[in-house]
Formats: sequence, structure tokens, C-alpha cells
Amino acid sequence: MCVSPPRHVAVLAALWPYVTPQRVEATAAVARLLPAARGRCGLYVLTFTDGHLYVGRSGDVVARFAAHRRADADLVEMHFWRFAKAGLDSAERSAVHALREAGFTVRNHAGELDDLLGAAEQQRWLASAPADEPGDGVRPQRPRTRAGRPVTDPRVAAVLPAVRRYLARTVPAPRRTEHARWTVTAGARERLLTVTVHAMETLFVAVEADRTVLTVNLDRATIERYQGALDRFGAAFFRTASYRVRPGVVAVSVEGARNLMRLLDVPGVVEAARRLNLDLMRTGPALHRRGHAFELADLLLDPAAEAATDDPFTAGLACDAAGDIPRAEAFFARAAAAGNPEAAFRLGELWAERGDGDQAEPWYRQAAAGG
Repeated sequence: MCVSPPRHVAVLAALWPYVTPQRVEATAAVARLLPAARGRCGLYVLTFTDGHLYVGRSGDVVARFAAHRRADADLVEMHFWRFAKAGLDSAERSAVHALREAGFTVRNHAGELDDLLGAAEQQRWLASAPADEPGDGVRPQRPRTRAGRPVTDPRVAAVLPAVRRYLARTVPAPRRTEHARWTVTAGARERLLTVTVHAMETLFVAVEADRTVLTVNLDRATIERYQGALDRFGAAFFRTASYRVRPGVVAVSVEGARNLMRLLDVPGVVEAARRLNLDLMRTGPALHRRGHAFELADLLLDPAAEAATDDPFTAGLACDAAGDIPRAEAFFARAAAAGNPEAAFRLGELWAERGDGDQAEPWYRQAAAGG
């Protein structure tokens, strides 16, 4: 019996009559159905239980389909068209346009980033000065089926200020793009926390023996222009990282949350992280949405207000110990203005830590004058 193809497949057949798609059910052994010898580069269309579609492209559709199965519980099937890599961009745009013109709802395609963050806003953000606040965008509504799990590991709590600064400085509109374009997960054992943009882990925190090591992925072409600044920083280890989803990546590792705070002040680091993260967001949606820890994101994007304190110096010491340098600096400045010489000394130390002796000297002088 001849079975008619699904209507969306028939629509795309008009675009590519010379390419025969291959159907793969959500539960199928995809690697066996799509052997590497026949080629795994091409365009694919996912079908979901509500009839919505997703158009994607990949150099390795087997790996990409596996990621979609983990992320999307309502996935039904995939149709795959083999294409040379050079033709994927054009094929994807044509498919999205044709399907929408035919009345289909196409979700999670690459162009959707423009709905969250317009093209002009993306360019302004790339050129803007780093900010330590995540903005005022509206966060996504968490699924009703998700029961929040409190984050109780004190090792995770110790790195939150540094990760919060990373998100605010290097992820475009982190509140608006949460869950749709980036996710965060808290693990156990060696891997404490991971930030993933699209399909790449762009920041992760691991415990090695008694050390906490934080690794940030950066755009290699950008950071190579600032190699001298990284060398002067002297507290980072960097290596070339290999990712299929996006080549040209350098991984930079530091020990301790405090050093990540300092790393984000090194010239070129924020610029290189922004370039990589925006490129990944433009490539496609977050592929680990089912594992996104909304309760951890709460701590990063909506931290609880702190109780007022009459002793800003003590509050500054607590922030300094947690690696939250910007807030420690603000508290020390308040205490120094009130005449606390030790707070002035701490401010001098913070500037000296950044390698800026000119800014450190007046604080040291104030500390000395105060005894």
C-alpha cells in the first residue's frame, strides 16, 4: 500500500524534488538508521505531538537528534534531508519560509532569537560596556510539572556571585533568553555547575581534589588579540577546546570564584565570551531545556535582598570572602567614607589585585593616615 508523506514533507518536496528524506521515529536507533558512511550532514525537521515543527541543520544529525530527544519530551519523529554543508543555511531559511507560508507553526528555529533580542539590540549589546546586573527582562514561566529543588550545596553557593557576574556581563539579556537560549544545571560530585548556551557548555565549575576550578569558553579569534593581557593576569590556564557545534574556541580555567571575578575584568575576556555566546544563540535554541534548574537560576537572576547592616565593613568582608568583589568594593567604600582606615586598605588591595597601582595608592595613603 502506498502511504502519502506527511503534508510538511510534501511541501518541502517541492523545494528539493531531487532529495529523498529519511524518516526517523523518536524512539528509533538513529545511529543504525543513519550510518556515518552515507553521511550525516544535512537539514532535519522535527514533528511534535501538538503538530508544531522545528527546522534545524547539523553536520552530525545523529548527535543533534539525540540532544533533541533529551530536551523535548513531546518529540514524535524526524525527517532528514542530506545536504552538503555549504548549502545548509540557504536550505534552512527556505524550509522555514515555505512551511510558515503553508500554515505550519515552526518553533525554535534560529531566527527566533530576533524575537527575544532584535538584530539591532544584539549589535548594541556587543559594543556596550559590561554590566553587573542581568537587566529587567521578563523571565520565562517555569513548567508546572517542575518541582523546585533547593540548592543546598555550600560549594555551589560560594561560586554564585562569580557566575552571576558572568551571566550579566557575557550573556545577552539573560533574563529574557533564559531557558530558550541558555540553561544552567547543578550537578554532584566533581561537576558542581554548568552554564550551557545552545549545545555548548560555556562555563562550568568542577572540584578537583580540594580545589574549585572554574572554566570559561571564549572565542579564540577575539581573545588572541588580547593575549598580552591574559599573560599579565597570570592566574589562568588556557587551552584550545574542540567542539563540533562551534569551532574556534579557547577554554580558560582559573582556581576559585575570586579569580573568575578578576578574569572578567581582564581586557578582551568579556568581548570574547560575548562573541561566542551570541554566535551560539544565533545557531539555535537551548538543547538542554529539560534539565534547566529554575531554582538555581532564581539565585543567579533574582537573588534575595540582603538585610540592612549598620556595619558596611563587616558586610564587605563577607562579600570579599565569597568572591563578590563588586559588592565588597561598594561596602568598603561606604566604610572608608565613614573613616574606617582598614576599609581604605582593603580598597587599595582590590585595586592592587587588578594591577592598577595608581588607583590603589590613594587608598593606601588614606589607610596609613588613619593609622
